[in-house]
Amino acid sequence: MVRSYKKSAPYIIGAGILIIVDLLIYTQFKLSYLLATLINVIHISFLAFWCISIQNRVVNSYIRRLLIIVNAILMFYLPIYNYKQRFTEIICLIIVLIIESAIQIKIISTNTIFPEVIDAMTISVLIVDDEYHPHYMSAKALHITEEQIKKSENKTVNIGMTLLHNSQIHGGKVLWQDDITELNILMERLQDTQEQLSEENTLLQAELDLKERHIKADEKNRLYDRIAKEVEPQLIKIDNLLNQIDNEPHNIRNLMVKVCVIGSYVKRRGNLLLIGEENNNIFAKELEYCIHESLDNLRLGNVFTAFDSECDGKLPSEYIIALYDLYENLVENLLDSITAMMINLNCSNGKLKMNIQMGCEQVIAHQILSNISLDCGMFCYTIQDEDVIIDILVSEGGVCT
Repeated sequence: MVRSYKKSAPYIIGAGILIIVDLLIYTQFKLSYLLATLINVIHISFLAFWCISIQNRVVNSYIRRLLIIVNAILMFYLPIYNYKQRFTEIICLIIVLIIESAIQIKIISTNTIFPEVIDAMTISVLIVDDEYHPHYMSAKALHITEEQIKKSENKTVNIGMTLLHNSQIHGGKVLWQDDITELNILMERLQDTQEQLSEENTLLQAELDLKERHIKADEKNRLYDRIAKEVEPQLIKIDNLLNQIDNEPHNIRNLMVKVCVIGSYVKRRGNLLLIGEENNNIFAKELEYCIHESLDNLRLGNVFTAFDSECDGKLPSEYIIALYDLYENLVENLLDSITAMMINLNCSNGKLKMNIQMGCEQVIAHQILSNISLDCGMFCYTIQDEDVIIDILVSEGGVCT
């Protein structure tokens, strides 16, 4: 390469001298166009011989062609141009072209300390050729394998505490590394914080679950206490009836019928309370189920029963409970004297209508019915011999207490 520089140097210098001589001849002596052209042919020959004499690839083929084209233009253009007016500018341009040509073929050295510059960089940089052979490396660059370089061609590669990036350049690739040590430390701290928060969240969730269970247990206890309080008289009656069984074994059937009738009320009454806690308006069908089960138990005591109902929609729970309590009060007080009971139940348009026809002793029926009243509706009855007819109406016009 040095020999090529030495061979090409005289031609470069000669070409520059010829250009200056050309200009002097054109401007000072005003020679003929034929003589000027002959001098430019010699000029072009020097440049062409210079380009051909460089045997290595120091000067790019495109640069050689460009120089020949530029000088060809000068050969035909300069003789017809008035150089007296812009002589200084043209000389400066020609000198710049000579210097740039010398830089391109490296007669004038450039980037001579490029390896030292790369080595002194504060970032991790590695330059490799297309065969992945390292050529330049900064002092802070870490050792990188060929496999890691290939992986980094498609995406950023994580190699521990650094991220490896890859970018294509002319003749090879440039790779640089980003130190993510601080980022990893922050990520570890964040992960520790997340784990700590997760543990705290687990404890809080367990605490909330425990509180929720306590609240549910308290609510259940409250409901059970309310149910027990409202059906306490019936529970006492059931206890007394069960105690009578030991003393009256001959009357066990009648006593068990009474227990079943009262027990069905306790069950159904508690069910109505639980449903009413969830929603104040409950289906009227629930009342139908209550009356139907009570009549089934009455039939066990040889009481003739009939039931016809038409229940649609929803009604306030207090209306349904009030009518069911009234019915149970009648049954429990007349249980020993009832021989037959027929009920017609209608639930529609926010009203509850119940018609009861039963066979019962007149004196007992009058004594019991005269003490019964309804605060949220209408209650009336008629007694003819042993036939008792009761009409009950529960509507929105009344207020249950």
